[in-house]
Amino acid sequence: MITLRFVDEHGAALGNVVVGWISADVREVELRDATSSDAAGRASLRAPSDGKSAAGTQRTLEAAHAGFASARRAVTLPARGALDLGDWMLVRSGRVAGWIRGADGAPIEGAIVSEFESLGSWFDSGERTAASLAANRATSAFSRSGPDGAFSLELPAGVRQILATHAEWTSTITAPLEVEADRTRAGVVLTLAERADPRGIRGLVLQPGGEPAAGARVRVTTSGSTRWLRADDAGRFHAAVPKSEPAEVLALDPQGRFGEARATDVAAGTADLLLRLTELAHVELCARESNGAALDRFDVYVEDESGLVELARNVDRERPGGCTSVSVPNQRFVIEVYADGYAPARLGPFDPKPLPARLECTLELGVGLVGTVRVGDAAAPHAKVSLHAAYDPLGNRFDFLLRSEAEASWVAEADEHGRYFLPIGRSGHFYVRAELEGFAPADVGPLECTRDRTLEQEVRLERGGAIEVRLRSSAGARVAGRVVAVSRGDGFLETRRIDADGLAVFALRTPGRWEARSLADELPADQAIVYFPKSSTHEVPWNCTVRSGETTRVDLWLEGPPSPFELAGTLLVRGAPAVGWSAAWTDEESQDAGVRTDDAGRFTLPSSRGGRRELRVVSPPGVECAPMLVRASVALERARTEWRLAIETGSLHGTIGRGPPATLVLHRARIGDALVIAPLAEASETTFERCVAAGAGEIVRVQTARTLEEQTPEILRTVELEPGGSIEIDLH
Repeated sequence: MITLRFVDEHGAALGNVVVGWISADVREVELRDATSSDAAGRASLRAPSDGKSAAGTQRTLEAAHAGFASARRAVTLPARGALDLGDWMLVRSGRVAGWIRGADGAPIEGAIVSEFESLGSWFDSGERTAASLAANRATSAFSRSGPDGAFSLELPAGVRQILATHAEWTSTITAPLEVEADRTRAGVVLTLAERADPRGIRGLVLQPGGEPAAGARVRVTTSGSTRWLRADDAGRFHAAVPKSEPAEVLALDPQGRFGEARATDVAAGTADLLLRLTELAHVELCARESNGAALDRFDVYVEDESGLVELARNVDRERPGGCTSVSVPNQRFVIEVYADGYAPARLGPFDPKPLPARLECTLELGVGLVGTVRVGDAAAPHAKVSLHAAYDPLGNRFDFLLRSEAEASWVAEADEHGRYFLPIGRSGHFYVRAELEGFAPADVGPLECTRDRTLEQEVRLERGGAIEVRLRSSAGARVAGRVVAVSRGDGFLETRRIDADGLAVFALRTPGRWEARSLADELPADQAIVYFPKSSTHEVPWNCTVRSGETTRVDLWLEGPPSPFELAGTLLVRGAPAVGWSAAWTDEESQDAGVRTDDAGRFTLPSSRGGRRELRVVSPPGVECAPMLVRASVALERARTEWRLAIETGSLHGTIGRGPPATLVLHRARIGDALVIAPLAEASETTFERCVAAGAGEIVRVQTARTLEEQTPEILRTVELEPGGSIEIDLH
């Protein structure tokens, strides 16, 4: 049984809240096994009755109540017993209404409108893919525009941004909007700039005999992009492409039974492209050891000549006599052969005609990573051993910094003597990880591995220690059911819910440094996007150390511990409040959370310590003059320090020669103790037109691979810009 309690922003109980299970991959769906909270706000429900509710499965709850924003929460189903999710706070809602239009003013039907939660800024996180925007929904609420382009969206009250997405149009984001509880903000217009021909390319993929190729993989390539998609059960597909560019369309059988079908110079607007997969020819492939003995188990992969596109595979099968039949495509191809304990073999490239009747290859004994897994001085037979690529720079997933991939490049099992072999498919830096039931996982790295030498590495397992997390609330809020997570930077993030005593215990933890953190919700199991921030830190954050045989105790605060200092800031741009900007401390050791400016441009930023601190304020996407960064050094000498900045702006436009790779041209202007920075042009751009801070400023070139603190920018020009003025500049 799963229990929880619904409360409002003031902690008062909410009765008659409807809560039930939804499918994680469906937007519009009725709640399943729904129930309602009682007068005390309490509700209880069982696991979903759809047959997909095994212990450890992550499912999604949705809660709805009149006058409050609907909300969702991820829940990992327990193996047994009850699960208390604690207090679930719902926020009063308002409504935003308006229209979705194209650049020509015509209404756009079928656009999905939802709340946008900032992914950050290029100043600290680098560029994120546009594809991630559609998945970045801050709440469960969404709306779909009608035939007249109209939409109406219910949102939590407060400063919000609206995101509109459409499969055939460029996504757009509004400037921050003030949403008032129980009121409608009408007349909001979002304009989508067309990125592709609405007709796109439509086609049909057939098997050689004319049957639909259900689920066929389709690759659409233009000069600037490559997109993969899948045909539906009827073999049909639709891909949006730029109007001006012809595309190459490639279709592959997902099961590797048939050869590819390919069409070139396909124009946008093509509505009847037919791709018929081809019958594959076959060739016998025999694999042997260097002493001539046949290999009775090996995997075969058929790839295009570049080695980048897999065309067919033949894996997980016994090979009597060391031979197997391999399907080959109607194009030039290569064959790669893999076997545990041996270095991979690569054959080809081959022309499809004429084909030899038989191919032979010899696999040499392993060149890769070898070693022994031990527990103390004894071997650890049958331990799971895996190879994980190292990140450089550090990766970021769910705001946890990571030093290595969670997904393994190769997995093997140690033999009865604890010996293992991991082939190295490519040169690079890797971690080797060992796991065995009853022991804490262990890893060693980063190791420099190459395909031309064998590296010996021992891995030692031990029982490890435990982390006991106590969650506290400076406001006296109930903490039972809240989520905490621990990470050591290896990509294996783990969460627990706080029990009735305010504790969560993580056993069998690897000795070393760990980070424990309070989360708003469980981490979604189906999202694994990793991005790479432009950060000066090369160390995974940590706040506790695990020692073997000991329990490490960590205190976390739900709201953050009571702060002895705070900065009361006000930011104005062109005399108007700067709404929705993000303010945070940038000190590397800082554990203080950031805040956003309200509808008056004000913010209150707590600080865990006094003295001089480095402030960063970043514009949200969608506002005029975005992106813009403000940096200031602030002295906190009393409990409350006032800070105010008024930015007047002007315009810079002109031309610039192409710069060195991985560089960026910025404008920076100092206003009092603050530095205001705005990007002008990337290395490949030759023109620019930007809103920047007025006053005395400099145009500088910086390296994007390094932070501003790590370099001395090259000064290209000094400028004096009047408020509201415009200057044309030639930077050749």
